[in-house]
Amino acid sequence: MAEGFMRHIQWLRGKPYALGLHRKSGTFGWNSLMDDEKDALRFERDWHSKYDLTDDQYTIKFKNGGGVGSLPEAPTINKVLQKGIANTGYVPNFIKRAINPEGLSVETEGQPSTVRMMTTEVDGVHYAHPSIFPIETPMGPALTQLDGKKAAEKAFSEGEYLKFDNAEEADFFAKNFTKEITRR
Repeated sequence: MAEGFMRHIQWLRGKPYALGLHRKSGTFGWNSLMDDEKDALRFERDWHSKYDLTDDQYTIKFKNGGGVGSLPEAPTINKVLQKGIANTGYVPNFIKRAINPEGLSVETEGQPSTVRMMTTEVDGVHYAHPSIFPIETPMGPALTQLDGKKAAEKAFSEGEYLKFDNAEEADFFAKNFTKEITRR
């Protein structure tokens, strides 16, 4: 049996379709879908887009409603980052530190890191913030990793967070931001 989102894909006339998921998304909303169902719909859209199946060929109407052309755009780390910065009103220092290839790093999980992200919800507002922070030592500046509550307290006291509209955006940012930093 296929693993992950491919179990939702059916090939018809040599083309992939996530049958049934369009109706579910249309009836219950995009957020009602499981991650692998969203991935299946994105795969279908991207496959058809890649092979230039557009307009009438791409917009396929299903018997029970929905269509391939009605998918929401997949989030990207840059779009989610821009939204977080707009919601917060400034660019936190951890963003600048993370993209600086000459900056400090600390070893976490056997690899050098400038940031590790986590999320926190306070009074219904969702935040993404680092768990790695710069500190001053007798030997000069260094980075240290904090756990859970201590990391959240330091992030809020120093303004080292991004504010998001919902948990899905905060989680997406926290899980994907460090993947985009190729040198660290």
